[in-house]
Amino acid sequence: MPPRFRVEDPEARARIRAWLHRETRDSNQYVFTGNTLRLNGDGLRRLNADSMGGAGPAPRLSGETPRQRARRALTRIAGREIEEDPVYAGEDYTPDDFSLQSTPQWPLRNDGTLPGAVAGLDIGMAKVWERFDGDDSIVIAVLDAGINFYHPDLQGKWFVNKAEANGIPDFDDDGNGFKDDSAGWDFVDGDNRPLDSHGHGTQLSGVIAARFDNGAGIAGMLPRARILPVRVLSTTGAGYSSDIAAGMRYAAKMGADVINFSIGIGSTSLDTVLRNGFFVARDSGVIVAAAAANDARNLNLQPRAPATYKLPNVYMVAAHGQGGALSGFSNYGDTAVDLAAPGENIVTTTIPEAVELFRETFEGTVQKWTFSSGFAVGADTLEGTKSLKWSSGNTATAVRDSVDLRGRIGGQVSFMMEFRPAGTGQNADWVYVEACAAVSCALTSAWTTLGIVNAAVTGGTVIALNAGAMDGKLFRLRFRADFVVTGTRALRIDDVRVKYADEHPARQANYVLTGGTSLAAPYVAGYAALMRVACARAGVPFTRARMLAGAVPEPQLAGKVITGGRLDAAKGLDFYLRTLPALRITDSNAVSWSAGTPTQYTLSVRDSAGQALTGYAYAVSSGTAAGTLTGAQYNWNPGSQTGTYTVRFRAEKAPLVLRKQITFGVNGATALAPASRASVLRIGNREFLLPASAFRREAHALRVEFYGADGRTLHVLTGDLRIPAGARRAEYRVSGLSGVGLRAWLDGAALPSKPSE
Repeated sequence: MPPRFRVEDPEARARIRAWLHRETRDSNQYVFTGNTLRLNGDGLRRLNADSMGGAGPAPRLSGETPRQRARRALTRIAGREIEEDPVYAGEDYTPDDFSLQSTPQWPLRNDGTLPGAVAGLDIGMAKVWERFDGDDSIVIAVLDAGINFYHPDLQGKWFVNKAEANGIPDFDDDGNGFKDDSAGWDFVDGDNRPLDSHGHGTQLSGVIAARFDNGAGIAGMLPRARILPVRVLSTTGAGYSSDIAAGMRYAAKMGADVINFSIGIGSTSLDTVLRNGFFVARDSGVIVAAAAANDARNLNLQPRAPATYKLPNVYMVAAHGQGGALSGFSNYGDTAVDLAAPGENIVTTTIPEAVELFRETFEGTVQKWTFSSGFAVGADTLEGTKSLKWSSGNTATAVRDSVDLRGRIGGQVSFMMEFRPAGTGQNADWVYVEACAAVSCALTSAWTTLGIVNAAVTGGTVIALNAGAMDGKLFRLRFRADFVVTGTRALRIDDVRVKYADEHPARQANYVLTGGTSLAAPYVAGYAALMRVACARAGVPFTRARMLAGAVPEPQLAGKVITGGRLDAAKGLDFYLRTLPALRITDSNAVSWSAGTPTQYTLSVRDSAGQALTGYAYAVSSGTAAGTLTGAQYNWNPGSQTGTYTVRFRAEKAPLVLRKQITFGVNGATALAPASRASVLRIGNREFLLPASAFRREAHALRVEFYGADGRTLHVLTGDLRIPAGARRAEYRVSGLSGVGLRAWLDGAALPSKPSE
């Protein structure tokens, strides 16, 4: 969620405004309204890239977050101390840049390749997917900016209301109060097409349900879940509490299992309308995964909704990085926030950039505009050399004719403005931004208000407004000044733009590297949905304690969240996973095999007691080894090839889909031991997987940390470990400390725990 900064001093505002205007003309990067500056992700990155105010990048301070760096940058530019505003909105921001192509989906399978990453520190989905991927009936409502219905990784992933999809057009077939809501509802524009024109809703949806095993794009957390898109945020990322509350009631009415709530609540006051929406979710038995927000604040001391509601069905989620530490931007509180989930360097789906319909800079010949007395284009440096300026009179209008959004959706209007109104309160100057799609716009009732400005706006401020009410229409755009009788005022408008959503099929496969607690919440939402299904199948009650059992203690989170831990879905679902059958893979050689020798893998499914089960259909989901699967036999001959290879197998017998991935290496004449017969290191009562590199030499540096239930380190052991060539197991004997939690590192690399068979 983007930071906001208070800039009280007029001279400081002028310096910052001049710097921003010089560095970027993108109206989406910053909004300067009154004394408040708000940045989006691009604006935050731009400011951080040149935090010396034109003198080059400043060195990053140890532990400094992007928003702290931005505050320091603004202080330099303004020449005086700048404070962050406590109010925040419902968008998200992007932390430090990494290459999208080289960034793995570490929350699902952390291989330790990212800077600071700890291998194996993820939400445990690789282990969960081996036996459990949910249920086709899972519905997760994403209350946000909608969903990109055209994204290839989200095709077929949204909930379909069959009563309306197969019903009578323009008729409420299921009697829920919404006509033709076959795929969710748009509470912003009041229609049945919740298309995302902002991007944030699509990002959340991709984390939860992007298509799985299709060899393209990314993998969502739940291969079989359905997203119920509920649009409550506009194209600008803003929303009203009344729409959000209505969206929660709608999600509950539609039978959603979980609501993902990644919307920042900017007020500390009690919003009864919003609170009642949460009460409906509670009374309907709907779980809510809510982002803790990105203010780096202790919510114990500065409480925010929905944590303040203290509802048992609401789980507040902080963010952590790939090394397990709480993200610098994340809110926290060991009495207010339940657990942490991955919230940094998240690769997910998004929307294409908006298409610019037109831009009016008032520099050349001004066409299709009509100005009443009081408004005229004149010399000015607000943007370029000319602007639209008010000169006299109590009323003035500027009308742009023939704005054509027919066949288009996701309309947005933005403009640059300076406004110094006269008067105060209801007796002050007002500027209305309006649109009219009627045949005749002579009637006042024919005009729709897109936005109102009734407070001082410093020169160069860019204001963005949702124009979704005009989607699909040919309309007129009007700026109307309604001024008080007396007083000295100023009004200037420039760089008027209208954009709309890009629906071209060839431009939809877009992905973004992003972060924030809003991206952490959907991991908990997915886990909650799996937990509900697991409890129902196992015949055990769903409880808050069982849900929070999915938090694994993390020393770096102790004292930061209620559980002191981070999400580990495999840990929370272990009670159910242990009852399920497993896909077993055995190789044709006991210890090793030579390159050029045909190798065979045998697939079988066995129950929790080890008995073989029949009736499963086997398939290869993906892999880099070009083998052939016949029945339950997979044959592959590497020839003289060397390298590392993976194959992911699937066994299916409704309603279960079992998965297992094997990784093996071919190195010269002898292939390294396949992961299906993994070598392990036993320490106390724990077993850890040994990498293939451990067998290339005998001596290794070993580090073992023992910790208690509270996550605190109790003891550290270091020493040498020798692994004889050809060994399948090694043991490091520890006396007196078995049964205590522990972690292990070999040659400085973290060892992942061996999954239970």
